Amino acid sequence: MQNKFLFLLGGADLEMLEIRKVLTENKDKCNFLDANLDWGANWSDYLENEDYRKIIIKYLEDGYEIYGIELSGDVPVNFKFIDHHNEYQDRPSSIEQIADILGHELTHWQRLVAANDRGYIPAMLQIGATEQEVQEVRLADRKAQGITTEIESIAERDIANNLTLEGEVTVVFSNTNKFSTIADRLLGKTNDRLLIYSNDTLNYYGEHKDALVEWLRMKGMDMENEAYHGGGESGFFGLKIGLFSREEIENIKDQITTFINGRG
Repeated sequence: MQNKFLFLLGGADLEMLEIRKVLTENKDKCNFLDANLDWGANWSDYLENEDYRKIIIKYLEDGYEIYGIELSGDVPVNFKFIDHHNEYQDRPSSIEQIADILGHELTHWQRLVAANDRGYIPAMLQIGATEQEVQEVRLADRKAQGITTEIESIAERDIANNLTLEGEVTVVFSNTNKFSTIADRLLGKTNDRLLIYSNDTLNYYGEHKDALVEWLRMKGMDMENEAYHGGGESGFFGLKIGLFSREEIENIKDQITTFINGRG
């Protein structure tokens, strides 16, 4: 009997948008549920929703394999997961994993999207993306995350007014949590050491990311429930939104800049 799959979509970004297209094109092999979730989506967004839970139980009873795509939290019994963050950062991107499950050939655009999500702009350049393609993918990703022209303008003002250099780390205070608007504009201009923070969260991009993650883990940070990371040694690390106070975020920022500067 042919395998039957049900996919539960995670938080919105460009990769998730392209995943939705792949699943739609393979509707003879699978079905999917899309709760229109934001970044940080959790299994509970589906399983604690009565309407979704009833649908999912019916699919389980019908023998479907059920995959959660980039859903945080413990994986429920009888379910499977697709992700490439934290301890799974060495896996292919989520869209590549799904293409493998379904026997689907990704388009050139989707391969660029996969590289972008797996390793940001450097990963796109590694597979031969042109400068125009990089700009198109990054713009499409920001739009998929709900970034408006007003948020883009806020990013430009934050770079102009809130950028400082702390040792070898470029630090920007952001008035929104849409950090990609700032990171995209500063690529190649920060000595590969960029930290962006807001009242609610913080991200670090660049050199010594893996060492930073292990150091923070040893200091007691819960990398599964409080943070996320990916992209390899020069990838990204971030705090989950809303878990830390502004004072705690400032303290973590200072710890990170001290640690990164101490790496030489």
